[in-house]
Amino acid sequence: LNGQLLTAEQLSERAVEARKGNADVQAVLSADVEARHGDVIRALDIVKSAGIQQFAIQVEKALGP
Repeated sequence: LNGQLLTAEQLSERAVEARKGNADVQAVLSADVEARHGDVIRALDIVKSAGIQQFAIQVEKALGP
């Protein structure tokens, strides 16, 4: 989260706190090419479970053909 490595539990706690502070908070998920798909989906599920319904997924263009 914001460059910090967090456990799933810590991410959940921070997402709940963010939602309490701003009902319209939006999450932006970003993962590098080496990230496992399941881990990205788990992070998204944690954020959504905290009540954050607005989210975006940040992607980078692949290099090469």
